[in-house]
Formats: sequence, C-alpha cells, structure tokens
Amino acid sequence: MAKRCPSCNLVNPDRAVRCDCGRSFVDGSMAARLVLAATRPKLDRFSRRSLWLFWGAVAVLLGCLIALKLGANGVAVGAIAIGAVLVKGGVLIAVKIRSG
Repeated sequence: MAKRCPSCNLVNPDRAVRCDCGRSFVDGSMAARLVLAATRPKLDRFSRRSLWLFWGAVAVLLGCLIALKLGANGVAVGAIAIGAVLVKGGVLIAVKIRSG
C-alpha cells in the first residue's frame, strides 16, 4: 500500500524509506530534499544555443509557409520577425561561447 507523506502529502511507494521532501518514514526526521538534479539538468550554453536556433528556424519556416499560403499578412511577418530574433539570440550565444 502506498505511503502518504504527512509533511507534503506526496504519495510514495510502500517500500519508500524517505519522501522526496526529505521526511523519513522510519523516524519522522527531516533531511535535505531528495529532488534529483539529474532528472532536471540545467541547460549548458550549447543546449541553449541549439534551442534558440531550432525554435527560431521553426518560426521563420512557419512564417514563410503562412506567407506562401495566405500572402504576406501580419501573422506571417510576425512569425518571421520572431524567428529572426530567436536565431539572432542563438548566434549571439554561439559567439559568446567561442570568445570565452
């Protein structure tokens, strides 16, 4: 049967000895939180650059597709502009990485 933590109300497996919030099911003591940093890694500079470039390219392509289908309207121009800004952000991150 699952264990519900009295501190944070999180449902834990019945074999759990400690909750993610740090409360011990054995003696009730509190320890440091057990949130695993490995499950939510911080993005390094290369990953951030890749995300900026990817979403910028997606926005530019969507803007171009909209423009081809509907003609140059505000949505298409906006998507292309947003994409260009995102791509520029990715390029600036790349330049920063190379320079130092």
